[in-house]
Amino acid sequence: MNCRRLKKPKKHHDWLELRKKGLTGTDIAAIAGESPYESALSVYANKLSMLPPKAENEAMAVGTFMEDPITSLWLKRNPDAKVRKVPYVLQHQDHDWMLGNIDRHIIAPSEGVLEIKCVGPNAMRGWGSEDEPKIPTQYHLQVMWYLMVCGLRDCRIAALLGGTQLIERVVTYDKEMAEAIMEISHQFWFDHIKKGVPPAIDDSQATTTALSGMFANPQERELVIPNLSPWLQRYDVVTAKIKELEKEKEGITNNLKAMIGDQCVVASCLDRSVSWKPTTTNRFDTKTFKTDYPALYERYTKPTTSRRLLVK
Repeated sequence: MNCRRLKKPKKHHDWLELRKKGLTGTDIAAIAGESPYESALSVYANKLSMLPPKAENEAMAVGTFMEDPITSLWLKRNPDAKVRKVPYVLQHQDHDWMLGNIDRHIIAPSEGVLEIKCVGPNAMRGWGSEDEPKIPTQYHLQVMWYLMVCGLRDCRIAALLGGTQLIERVVTYDKEMAEAIMEISHQFWFDHIKKGVPPAIDDSQATTTALSGMFANPQERELVIPNLSPWLQRYDVVTAKIKELEKEKEGITNNLKAMIGDQCVVASCLDRSVSWKPTTTNRFDTKTFKTDYPALYERYTKPTTSRRLLVK
């Protein structure tokens, strides 16, 4: 590998701090708008410590735990291959802001990267089939970044689908794709991160979450925003459309209920069906509990604070 090696911290918090010194493979998909988990704004906010450190969740822990067994399965299918763990954060030889954390370094029969993925049932479609193999765009961008950082040409992705099926996908260095990635990443790092200028706001849930975290402690004062009017006008137009569509949806729902009548399930055309079944839900009676057991209610009531956007 033609890159620098930075010692990987043992503590998760210290590892996150090191990642703030540059862009990593998972950041690239977010910057390109291809990540289901992060956005350009959430990456920006995390790099500048505007959000609290992310704790390792269960999915991350499972993914880390499964790296060894998935690697072993892959090696059984590729008996001539030799791999080794990389206890470093890798850094591009010339661009110190380009970082990478690869799962395994393939050292034989030819040098490359081995990326391990543990894929849940809901994400299996993105990998295609053996006849029509696919790679989710976010992972394609991720491993291409690793090849750029390491100065390598080939990556093997070993993905365990649904816990039962091991597949392999191959990614080869693509100059045109690498140049495009380099352009957007360079612009993001130097025009946004280094200058402290937030990227454009998008409609992703990751951006919604990031904004709530970035501005969790507002000041009690009025602010005059000169260019607010166009956004409010568009907000009103979209809100009216949503109400109109919700009304139309309710009419369709009522027609479906009328056609079903006193049946629970009615088969429809093609492979679809419509059901209208009785459901029973047990709800905790907070009001009665507060009246009967006021002390316990106060003991187990935990106040939470959030910001709500109101447009008048």
